[in-house]
Amino acid sequence: MAIRIDWNGLMRTTEGERIVFEQFCHHVILCSFNDCGIEEHYYNTPGSESYILLTKSIEYHGIILSAGDIIGWQAKYWMGNDPNNSPLNSKHKKELIDGFKKAIHFKNKIKLWILCTPGSFEQQAYADLKNQFATISSECIIETWDKSKFEALYLNEQEKYNGIYHYYFDGRFLGKQAIDSVSKDTLEKQKKKYDVELHVPSDMEKQLLSVIDSKIATQKKKKKIEQ
Repeated sequence: MAIRIDWNGLMRTTEGERIVFEQFCHHVILCSFNDCGIEEHYYNTPGSESYILLTKSIEYHGIILSAGDIIGWQAKYWMGNDPNNSPLNSKHKKELIDGFKKAIHFKNKIKLWILCTPGSFEQQAYADLKNQFATISSECIIETWDKSKFEALYLNEQEKYNGIYHYYFDGRFLGKQAIDSVSKDTLEKQKKKYDVELHVPSDMEKQLLSVIDSKIATQKKKKKIEQ
C-alpha cells in the first residue's frame, strides 16, 4: 500500500516530533547513499546530524563527487502556517549559517550539505541564504530536501523506501514476514478444520493447477504434441 506524506501523521513518540523527523530524515538519507560510503554518526555532532564519507565516486545530479568527499546533512523541523512552507527568517538563517560554519570546520571535505525541512522555503529568502553560504564555502553544494523531495524519492523507488515510509507514517505496515506468518496460520487452521488427506480435487481445481503448476502445464503440452 502506497504512503502519502502528512507531517501530522508522522509517528508520535515521547521524544517529540523534532526527534522523530530527524530520525526519518536520517533513515531516508542512509537508504539513498547506503552503498556509497561510510556513515559517521555521533552524539551532538557539530553542524550536521551525521556525515557520510564516500568510498567511491558518484554522480549526483550531474555533479561528480569523489571518494574521500563528505556528505553532511541537517534536519530542522520548522513548520509554518502553510504545511508546504518552512519559515526562514533572520533567526532561522543565523541558525543554519552557524551550523554550516561548524560543519565546514569539523569536516573541511564536505562537498554536499543536505538541508531537510518539512516544507520548502520562500525563493528570495533562500536565495539570500545561499549567497551567505557561498561566502563560507564555494566548493560545497547546498541542497534542500522537503516534502516534495521525500515524495519524489518514494514514488520513484517505492520498493527501496517502502519500509521506512510505512514505519514512520503507517503503523499498519505488513512486511513479507508478517504476510507469510498470516498465511501459515490460515493454513494450519484449515488443516484442523478439514481432513486434507481425504480431500478429492475438483475439476476446477485441476484446471487451475494446470495453469499454476508449471510441471502439470508442461506435461499437458507434451501430450498434445505427441498426439
